[in-house]
Amino acid sequence: MAVGQPERALEYCRRATESEAKNSQAWMNLGTVFRTLGQLEAAMDAYGKAYDLNPDSAMLCTLIGQIWQEVSELPQALTWYDKALAIEPERLDSRCAFAGAILDLGDSATAITRYQEIIEQHSDYGEAYSGLSQALWEDGDAEEAVAVAYRAVELKPENASLRAHLASILASAGDVESANAANREALAVNPNCIPALVNLAQNLRGKLPPEDAQQMENLLEAKWAREGTQSALHFGLAHYYDGCKNYAQAATHAIAANKLHTAHKQERGWDYNPDDYAQYIDQLIAHFTPEFFQRTQGMGNPSTAPVFIVGMPRSGTTLTEQILASHPQVFGAGERNFAGNCFNSLPALMGHPGSTTVWDCLQQLGQPQILHLADWHLAQLEQLLTKAGTERENVQRIVDKMPDNYSLLGWIVTAFPNAKIIHCRRDVRDVAVSCWMTQFKSIRWAFDLTHIAERIQQYWRIMEHWRRVLPVPMLEIDYEETVDQQTAQTVRLLDFIGLEWDDACMQFHKTERLVRTASVTQVRQPIYKRSVERWRSYEEALQPLLERLTI
Repeated sequence: MAVGQPERALEYCRRATESEAKNSQAWMNLGTVFRTLGQLEAAMDAYGKAYDLNPDSAMLCTLIGQIWQEVSELPQALTWYDKALAIEPERLDSRCAFAGAILDLGDSATAITRYQEIIEQHSDYGEAYSGLSQALWEDGDAEEAVAVAYRAVELKPENASLRAHLASILASAGDVESANAANREALAVNPNCIPALVNLAQNLRGKLPPEDAQQMENLLEAKWAREGTQSALHFGLAHYYDGCKNYAQAATHAIAANKLHTAHKQERGWDYNPDDYAQYIDQLIAHFTPEFFQRTQGMGNPSTAPVFIVGMPRSGTTLTEQILASHPQVFGAGERNFAGNCFNSLPALMGHPGSTTVWDCLQQLGQPQILHLADWHLAQLEQLLTKAGTERENVQRIVDKMPDNYSLLGWIVTAFPNAKIIHCRRDVRDVAVSCWMTQFKSIRWAFDLTHIAERIQQYWRIMEHWRRVLPVPMLEIDYEETVDQQTAQTVRLLDFIGLEWDDACMQFHKTERLVRTASVTQVRQPIYKRSVERWRSYEEALQPLLERLTI
């Protein structure tokens, strides 16, 4: 296993279990090899046999929990981690695994607290720093996530994957030069570090040295490369060939990447049903009506500080936020889940957790609940401002940029009736090809062209609804116009949020602030036009999507 020969390891582990069928360690080893090979059912079966022989092994309980976590059965995973910690309360890998499962459930704040508790007691435990870095990133704190990732690398300099993780965060935060250096350091430790090679391909695109691209092609043929690994390599090569303007090769790799990624994730419990999202949009349209807004008028927080930037992923939301956040009187909070957390917490807040839907709560919603959640949301934004060392009196606007908040505009304007709403639009065919070529961690609809098309159709539906019923003005700004007329569009943005012109907004790419985005290199470059009508280079491959969309 240690020298990268899992098939031979499997042979020996099988022989061990045949020789000593009642040896729990032998079955545990076999399970671990199966897991490395991506054979999760066989791994669970082997772990089960080990558990029958030794139910008091905290390590084994943790390994079983990790399988459940890998297939997205998080309650089951937490149950097994609880068992492990009941046996060994201070077992560090079990505590880290528990925090990781909580993070996967979407509770980044609790996960952060648990990782920090481990670090306070064991300041040299690198895995806790790695987990904390990811939790901070998911929580939207890019700067602290980077700082903690550096600490993880300091503690385990021989771990190439930690260096690649640091590089990935640095790139997504916009510090591409440092990211590329970290990737090179990872490859110096392990020349076959696939995450580092993929990161470099995504960052450098057509400027990636040909020998790196060839190394990625060679690794596709490695016997140990499984679906998840292969999909990452294909995504990286798609970006490389796209940068080389070899669009046919790029499309071939993108198709393979998405197919393999879907299979890999489906085996691990991922699923996406477009009908579920269509029904969600149906409920939004049915409940956020003119009558609802009339009934709740004035119940929210009257602050004029919040500015919400929304739109489809890859529609220019990052670009728009960077332009505004470069203004000295604007603070960019980055991508935050505050609005979604508030909306989804309504049943618990109103005393009906698990028994009442959020839609039922909207019918009973009153000012105490609205004001409570709006005040909390604003307090979170202001805490971020304070943490960044910015004086509150110097800031007129706080930008909350979360693309998917386009579906929550009804709740947002209820909570903040004086907020400014900016909707970023882009040719959806360019949105589609950009999503299709991006290996998102949590977006489940971006790997199938028909799912992308159906998501776009629902996005159109809800945005048309908001245009009809929202009781506040909404600025709609087009990506294509922004890249063609940056000055004029920047004037529109600043006028809309009530601020005077500042030249810094035209130099947004020079800002030192780190941002949490999948746009990677975009935030450190001046505006460019090469992404306009990019879809035409992939028209043939995009046919399943184009057939479903009427532009």
